[in-house]
Amino acid sequence: MYDTAKVNALILWDPTPFSREMDKEWSKIFKYNKKIGSYIIDWGVQALIKKEMFSDLKAINKSKIISAVRDIKSPTKIISSRNSFMIKGAKEYYNSMNCKKSHIVLKNSGHTFSEEGVEEKLFKETLDWVKNF
Repeated sequence: MYDTAKVNALILWDPTPFSREMDKEWSKIFKYNKKIGSYIIDWGVQALIKKEMFSDLKAINKSKIISAVRDIKSPTKIISSRNSFMIKGAKEYYNSMNCKKSHIVLKNSGHTFSEEGVEEKLFKETLDWVKNF
């Protein structure tokens, strides 16, 4: 899918799983607003997504994602927040990878890693991984 040959190291921050759990979450998070013709996403910060992009997102299926993950050649670190269904998806990605890899869970963190002191831990883990390669 993508050529990662020139990428020295890769870090995935709380990657979103494509699973039944996420489909359930999408129905809570993505709300269509007819007046503006867009979906409003509320993950603590609101954003707008047009119908076409939402359709594209829904068309991405788990097998496509896992196939892409298997093709990653660069050393990859997954950093997860404490959110349980996100960790399950991250573990699926981790188990599908055929490269040097690492997976950690940052305690007391949410999906955006914006809690006090968490950003520093996230950046340290990221920098330490990149420095290795």
